[in-house]
Amino acid sequence: LIPSAHMVILKDFNRVIETQHHDPHQILGLHNVGGKRVIRLWRPGATEIYLELKGEMVKANRIQRAGLFELEVSQDTSFADYKVYHNSG
Repeated sequence: LIPSAHMVILKDFNRVIETQHHDPHQILGLHNVGGKRVIRLWRPGATEIYLELKGEMVKANRIQRAGLFELEVSQDTSFADYKVYHNSG
């Protein structure tokens, strides 16, 4: 992500945490961002999150201490291509 886009995401994410965002799925889940495809997840309290992506386990990057994680994926990734795993279940 370019820095300015990253700041917008964090600003919107803060609104999600504060339950002030009208549609959290605008930033969470599978999205196209700046020519890339990413999966964003919010798991409060989690320090690591793994996804099963097309049959392989991959670790998402923690981009915010409150539990925002992100993983860049290939352009052909769909919602059916991944499952989320973390310590809380």
